[in-house]
Formats: sequence, structure tokens, C-alpha cells
Amino acid sequence: MSVRCGKRVPTSIAKKGKTKFGNFYYTRCKEKSLFPSGIILNQFLEKYHALILPIEKPKSDLEWDIIISSLNYKENDLKTIAILTTDKGEGSTESIRMKNEKDSIFKLSEYEKKAAGLNEQFYTRLLTSIVNYMTNEHHLSILELCGLPLSLTHIELLAKGLHYSKSIKILSLSRTSIKDEGLKTLAYSLRNSFSIMELHLAGCNLTHESAIILTELIKYQCLRREAEQWSNSLRPSLTNTNSHAELFGIPLNLKINSIKRLNICNNEIGDIGMNSLFEIITEDLGLEGL
Repeated sequence: MSVRCGKRVPTSIAKKGKTKFGNFYYTRCKEKSLFPSGIILNQFLEKYHALILPIEKPKSDLEWDIIISSLNYKENDLKTIAILTTDKGEGSTESIRMKNEKDSIFKLSEYEKKAAGLNEQFYTRLLTSIVNYMTNEHHLSILELCGLPLSLTHIELLAKGLHYSKSIKILSLSRTSIKDEGLKTLAYSLRNSFSIMELHLAGCNLTHESAIILTELIKYQCLRREAEQWSNSLRPSLTNTNSHAELFGIPLNLKINSIKRLNICNNEIGDIGMNSLFEIITEDLGLEGL
């Protein structure tokens, strides 16, 4: 710990941090005469290159301007970005993730109301910076946008980023209420992803239509994976890389991942949706957790 203005300051802040994101954020705060936030410069950023930011913590436009400019920094090295609403309540010991996965979509917390009060232009700026990072750099492996009031325009922007991302392994949109239309918008990018292994859609106001979309998505990924395995077993040389998979109309990739864990708690998928999802389990299509 060090001392500044009579207050004890965490060493991570005093030393600006080890990450390039942290260093740039610290520098921008210094330029604007703003004290760096311990919510951002903390042990998670130091050890795991993780930005875990409750949406209600930054209190001014200036703070958000610095955060977004840091996300746009060309040498950004974040591996995890988690921007979410929290409302743990008095004396609650639940983690942010547990709270985001469990709460009903029909009850807005005070923090979610604050998040909803941020205008659409703000979320467009925020999503644009994240999508640019996903598209141009491939360090980011975990993206959580939980409890945020994302519009269809924002979902379309996110779908573009997912389409070009090669590193995202865990994606959580829990309690964003994207609805069936939002999932349809994301479906193509999710289906063709070679990296996503966990998908969290708890409390997204989904119906049986989304369950059917997810079933077909996972079936496609299974077929793609089997085509790749079959092609590898029969391939006589590297000059005929795509020949077998082309029979299926599926592009090949030597490093294929597929969705292994799917969280769709607190949705209205009904019996029709559950019957569709049971196909994934009974046919053993590679899903390890539902």
C-alpha cells in the first residue's frame, strides 16, 4: 500500500499495474486528473488480465470515456471482459455470476434500472469498442455482458464481432432479454464459431423457438466435427484438405471446438423446447452440461 492525499492506495494502482490495458487506463486517468478506480486496477486484472466491471460503478461520463478509450487501445491485452449489473443485497454472499444466472428476468434490480437509464448511444459506443477488440485481436477468451439492456442493433453488432473472433471460449448474455429475435440474429455466428465452448443464456426471455434453434445449431456443429474427423482419417495428403467435408457442405478447420455447456435457465421454453433439447442429450452430440 502507498499513501496519496491522505488515503491508502492499493499497490496495484500505485504501480500502474502490469497489464498494457491497466497501464493505458492509469495514464489516461492521470492525464484527466482522475483518480484510478480500484474496481478496474485490481488483482483480477493483474493475475488474469480480466476486466470485471459492474455497470453502475463508473459515476461520470469522463470515467466511461477513459474506460472505452482503454478498450480501444491498440495494444489492449485483456483476456476477460465482464460488464454486468449486480444487486447482491444486504448481507448477501452470492457471487456476481451466481446472481446473474439465478435471478428472474421479470424483476429489475435497482442497478438494472440504472443500467437501463444509460442511453442507447452509450451502449453502442461500449459494444463497438468490445467488438473492435474481438475482431482485430485474439486475446479475449471470456466475454460476459449480463443484465444489460441490449437492443437488436447491439445484438447485430455483437454477432459481427463473434463472426470474426477466433478466441472467445465463454460467452454469457444472461439476463439481457435478447428474446428469440436476438438469438436468431446471433445464430449464424454461433453456429460457425470454432472457439465457443460455453454459452450462457439464462433469463433471456427465450421460448421454444430458441430451443429449436439451439438444437439445430449444436447438431450442425456435431456434423461439422464428425466431418473433420472423418476427413482427417481418410486424407491421403495435405493437398486434398477439404475434399471430404465438401460432401457435407461444411468448411473445415484443424482446431474445432463446439458448444459443450449450455445454460438456458429461467426461460419460457416449455415442453416443445425441452423435447427438442432432449434430442441433443439422447443422440450424444457432444454437449456435456445443460
